[in-house]
Amino acid sequence: KLLAEGLADIPGIAIDPAVQTNIVLFEVTAPGMTAERFITVMLEEHGIYFSQMSETLIRAVTHLDVSQDAIHTALRATREVLAVNLRRSEDGIRP
Repeated sequence: KLLAEGLADIPGIAIDPAVQTNIVLFEVTAPGMTAERFITVMLEEHGIYFSQMSETLIRAVTHLDVSQDAIHTALRATREVLAVNLRRSEDGIRP
């Protein structure tokens, strides 16, 4: 629930924060960003793994071994990746 609620507050993410399980599905809506690109950058730059479900849909799974600190780290990384993407889009640079 913490992950879903945090993702809901990030520009460039679309999600229903009323998640009831440890599986979180969300869409990347940031201009020029695809699920594949997001997942690649998150893994390569932050060591955080997500699963691609479609061109824009992403799946995240938490479990008992994922701490609140780890979730906050993932949310910070998500904000950073999407903010960099937005700046590049605004500057006319291909993400």
